[in-house]
Amino acid sequence: MRFLRCCESGPRFLVDPPRELIVWYKDGALANCVASGSPEPKVTWFLSGETTPLQPVPNVRRVLDNGSLYFPPFKPEEFRPDVHLTTYRCFASNSAGKLLSLDMTVKAVMVENYQVEATVAGGPLFVGDTAVLRCKVPQHLEGIITVTAWLIDESYNVYPTTEGEGKYVMPSWNGDLHILNLSLSDTRKKYSCRTLHRLSGKSQHSNSVNIQLAEASKPQLVYEFLEHTLQPGPPVSLKCIASGSPTPQITWSLDGYPLPINERFIIGQYVSLNGEVISHVNLTKVAVEDGGVYTCKASNKAGSVEHSAPLRVYGM
Repeated sequence: MRFLRCCESGPRFLVDPPRELIVWYKDGALANCVASGSPEPKVTWFLSGETTPLQPVPNVRRVLDNGSLYFPPFKPEEFRPDVHLTTYRCFASNSAGKLLSLDMTVKAVMVENYQVEATVAGGPLFVGDTAVLRCKVPQHLEGIITVTAWLIDESYNVYPTTEGEGKYVMPSWNGDLHILNLSLSDTRKKYSCRTLHRLSGKSQHSNSVNIQLAEASKPQLVYEFLEHTLQPGPPVSLKCIASGSPTPQITWSLDGYPLPINERFIIGQYVSLNGEVISHVNLTKVAVEDGGVYTCKASNKAGSVEHSAPLRVYGM
């Protein structure tokens, strides 16, 4: 066991390397790593997962005397994935201890010309829904391209906000455009996004997209459960299947009241591949008090439809 001498102290970081370092090929980049301790720590760099200290790569990468990792400006043909697109860690050591930084991911960027695409997210939209429009940037430029605004008919600008109020909302954290309470007038407008390359300063407009509203149709029951007459004890299953646009929601009731909540009633619902809603009520052990008129009701924006049938339990 080694004991520390008087006044010795292990390394501690005064300046940690950033978790991500963007290297713009025209400017290069510098990652600082400053450590203190007694005696003064030695700072070295490693590729993440490696045990051999970094060696300088002429004109591409070198460790400065103060321990900083420097990536000078480079030509596109000098790009090296093992240098410009990898992960590093800073290591500080002295006679009193050792300290290893968290990973620093380096991402070199050389592209100035880029394209962005405006899209309408999700499935069919109906009157009254909220539409979400997305501005898709090239994956390798994520974090470098910022969505600065959405344009409506090339004239009205929507900017990022944290308030979340009004007809048009652009959340500041993701650059999407939310259009609330859709109406037919929204389908006659054109929407596009504007972005900014934060390294080159170049602004780019996307394509224009339109919103299309689907036609709503009232639900129809394509399968209805039958009436049942049985003795107490056995299980029973009631099922309804409904179609419609938008996809309907099925609710159940007994004698006009919501089904009781207990371990004997199991209600399930899912949407089939062809878009029909399949809903069922399973009673694991029928009791006398479960008898009555059961109703399944399918509802959507266009209306509702229901079906009722009795469940008779002997002893009622």
